[in-house]
Amino acid sequence: MSENEKDPIPSDDYERELDTDLDDKTADKASGMALHTKILIGLLVGVVGGLAVNWSLGGSDERVVQIVSNVTQPIGTLFLSLLLMIVVPLVFSSLVVGVAGIGDIRKLGRIGLKSFAYCLIISAISVVIGLVLANTIRPGERISPDIATQLKAKFSKGAASATDAQKQAAEAAKSESALMQAVKTVVPSNVFKS
Repeated sequence: MSENEKDPIPSDDYERELDTDLDDKTADKASGMALHTKILIGLLVGVVGGLAVNWSLGGSDERVVQIVSNVTQPIGTLFLSLLLMIVVPLVFSSLVVGVAGIGDIRKLGRIGLKSFAYCLIISAISVVIGLVLANTIRPGERISPDIATQLKAKFSKGAASATDAQKQAAEAAKSESALMQAVKTVVPSNVFKS
């Protein structure tokens, strides 16, 4: 008995191995709704739910504030910390693998020079486009002085309220709940920094 006859691959397993390409219509194709559709539906449900709560109860209602500070904010912070914790090593490893895949160190210098030149050229083009548009359109020049005064008054109040909101947010961050402190302690946004 030869070696090939001892341990042959059964024909159905071999066919299954050949037929598992997802481009083909096979029995292995994923069933159900696509992941991007589920994500989009989840986002829409979240937006509609948030708008409904805001319209019915208002953003400053005590129940809404409690749910946001004790449920949604810790979950959101946890999610973002986990995401940031994954991104830094992922980008680093991608760069290392990309550089290692180049092989020849002279190619790395050429690629770096091309990348620097590309970045410089694209930045120069965007600056030129911005300057040309700003000097040809001249935004704000055709506004009457009355409207300009009204806009300045309106947006200076907005800037003052935004500054006050930032100060309040900084004060609130100092007095975080124990749950938020635990979430930030357990899952750091940067593994190396922690």
